[in-house]
Amino acid sequence: MMARPLRALLLTTLLLALVILGSSATLRLFANGIGCDPWPSCYGLAETANQAQGSSLAKVLRLTHRTTASAFAILVIAAVAIGWRGWGGPMRLIGLSLIVVTGVLAGVGLYTPSPLPAVTIINVLGGLVLIGLSAALLSRSTALASCRPELPARFMRRAVWTLLALLALQAAVGAMISVRVAGNACAASCPQLTWSPDALALLNPMLSGRWNALSSDLTAGQSLHWLHRILGAALLLTMASIIYVRRVAAGSPWSWLLRVTIATFGLGVASAIWDGQLLVTVTHVLLAGLGAAALGVVGISVARPRSSPT
Repeated sequence: MMARPLRALLLTTLLLALVILGSSATLRLFANGIGCDPWPSCYGLAETANQAQGSSLAKVLRLTHRTTASAFAILVIAAVAIGWRGWGGPMRLIGLSLIVVTGVLAGVGLYTPSPLPAVTIINVLGGLVLIGLSAALLSRSTALASCRPELPARFMRRAVWTLLALLALQAAVGAMISVRVAGNACAASCPQLTWSPDALALLNPMLSGRWNALSSDLTAGQSLHWLHRILGAALLLTMASIIYVRRVAAGSPWSWLLRVTIATFGLGVASAIWDGQLLVTVTHVLLAGLGAAALGVVGISVARPRSSPT
């Protein structure tokens, strides 16, 4: 009797998690100057940030983020309370994880915005985790995760963990580009793969500062972009290889995961070509969120033991 209301509740939490991710990313990128005019000379300036923070768009984004985050926390607690008795071990663990991650993000939110990269990375990765876990709960409450994998479960679980690691690394580097205010590092050109030794310092999440204040090497900021691109290509190739070996059917969670990953990678290429476009960059972030959702569905489909849908 509770199945339909619970599924509606879980679907709402998933949508709210996507809104949280999108509003947070838009606010951060907009404040940095992505989409400012004239690009790229206006990017990263204090004047640009002040104008952005005082704009109507920023006010709407802040209100949206706070409202949806509060609503998400309430609905997650309600969903876990309603579904707990009918859930098996994996779903209970996911439900508890959702509550814990929500609490951690609420605590980190007290220090946001922050010049410390670790804060931004926790926010970004935490947002993706909320989406993935919400999607996993929703899928297990429906028929989306009803199919057993054809390949050995151990192989599929390792494949999922590999994809999770690659997605987390790529998302963390993407967040680092933003917090290092390196969004315009490839505005002139990034014609070939470059790697600066100073990039290692830029990747330190406990070291505050803009990329050009921490490095005198003009290619250091470009190195972050190239690392993000390489990780994106590795994620796509790993995904395609797993799906080729598994020979998934069209319409399966794995198939949707591959499609979302291809779309995310393609939009990443588009954002590199049409540099400084806020809408393209935010859409790229949201597609990454959908990828996390698809990965959550795939992950719960290979989890064991299985439980009966609520």
